Amino acid sequence: MQYDKKEIISQLENQSKALRSWFMEKPAQKMEFAPEGAWSAGQHLLHLIKSAKPLVKGMSYPRLLLRLKFGKVNNPSRSYEETVAFYQQALANGGRAMGEYIPRQVTKEEREVLLKRFDEEMNMLMAQLQKWSEKNLDKTAVPHPLLGNLTMREMLYFTIYHTEYHRKILKSDIRSVRYRAICFLAVCFLFSGCALMRGVFLGYPDHKDIQRFPSSEIAVGEECFEFKADVNSISAKLKVTDWSSGSPYFVTLDQLNESRPVRSMLIIRNDTLLYKFYGQKTSDEDLNPSYSVAKSFTSALIGIAISERKIKSVNDKVVDYIPELKAIPMADKLEVEHLLNMTSGIKLKLKTDAQLYYGNDVLRVLNSVAFEHEPGTFQEYVNLNVQLLGIILHRATGMKPSEYLSEKIWKPINMCTNAIWTTDKNGEDKTFCCMGATALDYAKFGRLFLNNGSWNGTQIVPKEWVEKSVSRDTTNGSSFGYNYNWHIGEKAYGDYMADGMYKQHIYVQPEKNIIVILMCNKDNALKAERVRWRHVFRQIVDQL
Repeated sequence: MQYDKKEIISQLENQSKALRSWFMEKPAQKMEFAPEGAWSAGQHLLHLIKSAKPLVKGMSYPRLLLRLKFGKVNNPSRSYEETVAFYQQALANGGRAMGEYIPRQVTKEEREVLLKRFDEEMNMLMAQLQKWSEKNLDKTAVPHPLLGNLTMREMLYFTIYHTEYHRKILKSDIRSVRYRAICFLAVCFLFSGCALMRGVFLGYPDHKDIQRFPSSEIAVGEECFEFKADVNSISAKLKVTDWSSGSPYFVTLDQLNESRPVRSMLIIRNDTLLYKFYGQKTSDEDLNPSYSVAKSFTSALIGIAISERKIKSVNDKVVDYIPELKAIPMADKLEVEHLLNMTSGIKLKLKTDAQLYYGNDVLRVLNSVAFEHEPGTFQEYVNLNVQLLGIILHRATGMKPSEYLSEKIWKPINMCTNAIWTTDKNGEDKTFCCMGATALDYAKFGRLFLNNGSWNGTQIVPKEWVEKSVSRDTTNGSSFGYNYNWHIGEKAYGDYMADGMYKQHIYVQPEKNIIVILMCNKDNALKAERVRWRHVFRQIVDQL
């Protein structure tokens, strides 16, 4: 859809009002609170001000000056939807705010001042827009720090969505579980084993949790596959930058890994281990928590279950396996594929995330499922989606997901070490996260997908499932960057990865047969925000 000036102004007004309303409804203290690894509400607001300011300034310049400085526009403006998709792709590829657009810390006393500044910037933007012709909006180029040159119309589309995007983060940031848990503290004292209470005392998830919580064993078979090794061949040659300083400061991989809480990094090409690093007092025998990396394993198990006719297809209705959901409005439209693509429409609830991670009864969350969107129309990352897949696997196969994983993947691809999968008190595997395995065994899962689901000539995961999982699909509410619980990378690299909360990655680059494994402990929130590991992986690829 192409918006004209009047429609753009209307959209800007609506998004500005919605953002202001959100801030006015929240206590001033919210300005300062920053969920682990994220910005505070005040920083989000300051970032939006910083983003709008140069656009307002640019719109005040003579059109001829802008064309002389930034060149002519040779292509028609993208539609609003295309501009949003372009931005989402940049985010999926690891794009983040940098330099002057990274906000400083904000205090609660600044709320009114910053809201006033935001209103002023948006009002000036709309006033400047009134002076522009429809033709000039499409014929004038302006630079975007992440997206490159855009037409002025596209930049305005970006500003509309950018404001909405940050408001949605403020509304539904799943990493603020502990903050919300404190609000329920008094209630939790009344209930033994309360998940929210446990979350308050244990704090944010960390690497010790796989030992704190009960778990299932993912058993190995009799054989153990080992990669060939040539670990001294590239370690001194590769130079990379993580961009955390805002400038291209290049260091060796060892220097980079020693500066961050890296547990392990492996680089494998053509079945040969070219580089290995173990930090944080770990070794190749230690189990590494990988958080949401487990989602990609769960997805592979769904593909295998479908190939075995345990599950008929991705279009199966979820209520056929989980009838407890039947009475919930819109649940009858929910399909297995919606859970795989995070397009279920299920409402994101921080309390549910806390119950899933810290709770003792996974099935209890079925009582609080509600839909915010019709299934298949809107993509939002909701952990519950993958836990529902785990319940489906358990009921469809008659085996716990950990048992099914052992029989269908762990043993067939000759994993070397027994792994674990965190469970609730009833032994239900927490399939949305919470797996522990060695770095080398994670690499074998990457090798399995690198070879289209085949292991030394034996098809383990159906080839068509692997191809579907790591391809782009924007239908039915999906996006360019996420499909079947895999993160899809840049088109130029053809890469993809399984991705965990604290910089855990199984990175695969098929063209050069490269696998990179990264396992980290929780980092400093600000530094974690700035480190661009995906860019580091691609720098490695470029040099091999």
